[in-house]
Amino acid sequence: MIDQTANKENILKSRLAEINWTDRFNSYNNAISDIKQLESQSQKLPQVSVVIVASKNFSPEIVGKLKQEAPATEVILVSESTQAEQAEKLEADTKITLHAGFTDGMARNIGAVFCKAPLLIFLDGEAVPAANFTSAHLEEHSRYQAIMIRGTCLPKTKSPLNSKAEHYFLGDKTFPHFCDLEENMSINAESFFQVDGWDEHIKYGHDGIDLSYRLLQKFPNPQQLLYSPLPVIRNDYVESEEELVNKQHRMAVSWRYLQSKHAGMDHFIPRWEREWSKLPPVDKESQETLVPAGNFTSANGPRKVDNPEYESMLRLAKRYKDSGNMEKARQYEERARKIEQAAPPAEHPSAMQEETALPTDGQLLALADLLMLGEYEQVLAFRHVGHPQLISMQSAAAMRMGDLKLAAKLIERIEDSNERRLKRKALTLLPRLAEPLSGNPRVHLIILCHNREKELTQAFRELAKTKYENYAVYIADNGSTDRTWERLQEAVKLFPPHIPVEIERLPTNIGRPAGHNWLLTKYDHSKSDFIAIGDDDLVSVPENWLIDMLKTAELFPNAAAVGGKSLDPGLPPVIHAGVRNIVKFEAYELGMTNSAPALDLGQFDFIDLVDHVIGCLHIYKSELFLDKVGLFDISLSPCQCVDIEHHLRAKTLGYDIVFNGFIQFQHMRAMGKSVSKNKALSGNSLGNVVKILAKYDQEQVADVLAKDRAKREEWLDEE
Repeated sequence: MIDQTANKENILKSRLAEINWTDRFNSYNNAISDIKQLESQSQKLPQVSVVIVASKNFSPEIVGKLKQEAPATEVILVSESTQAEQAEKLEADTKITLHAGFTDGMARNIGAVFCKAPLLIFLDGEAVPAANFTSAHLEEHSRYQAIMIRGTCLPKTKSPLNSKAEHYFLGDKTFPHFCDLEENMSINAESFFQVDGWDEHIKYGHDGIDLSYRLLQKFPNPQQLLYSPLPVIRNDYVESEEELVNKQHRMAVSWRYLQSKHAGMDHFIPRWEREWSKLPPVDKESQETLVPAGNFTSANGPRKVDNPEYESMLRLAKRYKDSGNMEKARQYEERARKIEQAAPPAEHPSAMQEETALPTDGQLLALADLLMLGEYEQVLAFRHVGHPQLISMQSAAAMRMGDLKLAAKLIERIEDSNERRLKRKALTLLPRLAEPLSGNPRVHLIILCHNREKELTQAFRELAKTKYENYAVYIADNGSTDRTWERLQEAVKLFPPHIPVEIERLPTNIGRPAGHNWLLTKYDHSKSDFIAIGDDDLVSVPENWLIDMLKTAELFPNAAAVGGKSLDPGLPPVIHAGVRNIVKFEAYELGMTNSAPALDLGQFDFIDLVDHVIGCLHIYKSELFLDKVGLFDISLSPCQCVDIEHHLRAKTLGYDIVFNGFIQFQHMRAMGKSVSKNKALSGNSLGNVVKILAKYDQEQVADVLAKDRAKREEWLDEE
């Protein structure tokens, strides 16, 4: 063995130049900690290069087995630095050690860079290849006109989890028809490098679908991407139910990324199932012409489908697929296909059309999902200069992941001047918010429950994960008529033992403002620094919500209240409470900004001085709340507009209300939805608006709002 570590950079530069991947030198050089290569005893090039990415359950005997089976086989082993000692003992032709933090796609690409053979095979480190594994791949490539061949994966054990995984994982039912199996796949090396190899942003699977898609863009003949039962490996999908559920979620995330990346991805697999899978492989000696793939924008070639039911079926199919109900998803997909097949065909091109860089509505939805799921690098991977919604998302992604230099560049391309200014301001505030909280303020969390037997356990589970030590919880069941009280007595046990919890049951429903006032007056809150209020139907709350609100309050000494961004449950991410400002305060009309639901595209990822923050989860400074602003107005029972009035009262007294859009949570909004469906509740809501308008002098409110707008402008202009 010759140690080439000293020449790592030269070896890498040389290989990248040969395959025209020179732009990857810096990232690959930073990822590689060591390269060791066997001194070749033969002048002949190997027939096949097998790239193995060693995993935690790597089977070392694989290397020797592959070398014994076919002497013309080159083995390239890629492993983490923690596995370096184990890799040192193996007689691989090339051993590459990577620093931690790489994706499997990057590891496979780096391994491929050092291959010498015209044919590449990618093999998972946990897989056990059958006898004649490499020769089976070689034979199939010598026989057929093939760029890529996907082999067979059989389970190692009889675990029932394997069959469950087949049901969950997208593509298993159609594995014979497209190459989604990265761990048993051979590909022409030249073609692989021409399409830029594996996507290094994919973390969780479906890499093979992406690679197949790009190969067909470059070489538009599906008959060159084949399935063969001859190359066989054995590997189990998962080892536990927990891992199965986790993988299911992660695969769904990867699927969203593919939808965001490729406009035709939703139609790609259906075409494999219904059309391309039925095409026979073509022998190398045959004179048969390969069939072109055609356009990917439709599952059956482009068709003009002008039917609202078609779009509805596709949306339902996506919803069930995202939730893991593949059976329902397939039913609605089939109904959509029947509608599509009945539509008149459009012109069918003979070769696949290149996709536009302009994101489609479907891609924007997928990118919004990825932003919500925290897959910021995948959001930033989409390239299109100037699309306003994409720039909003990408600037938000850069800020959320802490890359403020990239965020600054993206923010300058935002078209909306208000969003641009606020995000510029956010860049000056985020470093300060990243600093530790000064002091250890005492917080009292108030929770009022009413008829939430189904929702409250989830809300308490989320609030109990709060990463803060110095708080106490005060809860009241506000005269519930269902099993809320029974559920509540169990749910309070979710809070850590060191968190004091008080729980009471009111004999009748006294409404939200009176219920909160009761909790605020029965118990002693004089030693608290902040009062936090949380709803009983919260669905998802970040662990750092309280610390982040407290740090925001530190930046704004004049703030009476601090709140965040509230979204509907699930995906796509829909905001029902972002930046709320009063734009109309007249005799019979109270108008506020952003009153309608909106897709979260990162447009509110900033910090702002506002008129109102959503009341389902926010904090007050205790001194201002209890001694200056006062309790909630009980005339606004049962609950509508209570917080709007309270925040307006604080503003008339000269205090600020602060919105931090980086603190986001999901809220069922059960009462708000009930108002829209119930005439009595709707009437009560309108009545509360009239009460607020009558309570305040309109000229005084206009004067307060005008002064606050001027103060906000000065604040935005501050360096």
